[in-house]
Amino acid sequence: MVKKMEKTYLLRRGGAYLIDILIVTLFVYCISQIKFLNPQLNEYNNTFNEYSELYQNQKNSYELYQDQTYQNLTYMLAKTGMTTTIIDIFVTIGYFVVFQKLNKGQTVGKKLMYLKLEAKDGIPVSWEQISLRSVLIYYNIVPDILNVIMVLCASKMTFFYTNL
Repeated sequence: MVKKMEKTYLLRRGGAYLIDILIVTLFVYCISQIKFLNPQLNEYNNTFNEYSELYQNQKNSYELYQDQTYQNLTYMLAKTGMTTTIIDIFVTIGYFVVFQKLNKGQTVGKKLMYLKLEAKDGIPVSWEQISLRSVLIYYNIVPDILNVIMVLCASKMTFFYTNL
């Protein structure tokens, strides 16, 4: 009986996670398609098309990574995609930290799956607890922040070799 309850609980948690990730992904996508908020959208799409053509025409090999065109396109993808990355950071933190805290430990996914985030003693989680939990669970926050820092601070070559 206990194993069945654990399995059901894990399925509910997984379902809540998938619902929440879908909501965040759709929200980020919709916001990043607004040209006023993302002025580099067309440039990003053009660069992505060039990158895709180059990558499809060559096998994934060491020579590809040494190709100057490939390195330039990789850097330009990160640079022109920075607005979307920043939107992703803000939406993820806003949804999983601020919204969840203000909504008494529940996101939309958790609410639909009848789950609630609480501290061990049953009291609501603190801002520090929910922030740390979100950074650890929603894996894209830290790499996104590092990516923005690399694009802003590093040279093109440093960026490329750091992201290999």
